[in-house]
Amino acid sequence: MFARSLRDRLQDLPALDPTGLRACQIDAITNLDASLKAAKPRILVQMATGSGKTFTAITSIYRLLKHARVRRVLFLVDTRNLGEQAEQEFLAYTPSDDNRKFTELYTVTRLASSHLPTDAEVFIACCNPDNRHKRKETWHAEKNPTGRWRKFTHAELAARDKTSLDLFWLKDDSLADLDNLPEPADLAEEIIENIEAGLANFRTVAASLGKSVP
Repeated sequence: MFARSLRDRLQDLPALDPTGLRACQIDAITNLDASLKAAKPRILVQMATGSGKTFTAITSIYRLLKHARVRRVLFLVDTRNLGEQAEQEFLAYTPSDDNRKFTELYTVTRLASSHLPTDAEVFIACCNPDNRHKRKETWHAEKNPTGRWRKFTHAELAARDKTSLDLFWLKDDSLADLDNLPEPADLAEEIIENIEAGLANFRTVAASLGKSVP
């Protein structure tokens, strides 16, 4: 009997448990799952600032490791600080269907060299931070118009409105409309609700200690 391919195993991804997830995170992971199941792995997930992008990515990675039995995942960042932050989020992450931390279930390694440990499932790497001139471009106007790594000259950037780096050429047509993102007011309201819920919990703790909190 032949071993099942990754494409086949992706069909094993179960319905997402929404526990502890925001609406925008549920949408992102659900669309990601659907795209992978449809054999469309070239995906751009665009989320608003403060919407929990790294948490969403780790949730998706956990699902791929557990249910699709992915062997290795590369979590790529462009600065060392982001690599350190990502590592801390992996260390703090606890999946909704297991009481153990992510790093108790899978090995997470922040790469400092080209050596890949054989016992690690997740690798956090920085894209050549020490020598940006060694970064290799994968985009080509004719041969690979959807390549992820693309160089821009200063003149090209300066010619853009507000010097904005437009990344919509990375868009995967299989995804939902990227304009369907949370409004700033909705995001602010959600943050306020989370803060108020946290305050309510603190008041409960204070009351149990015999303290009065206004």
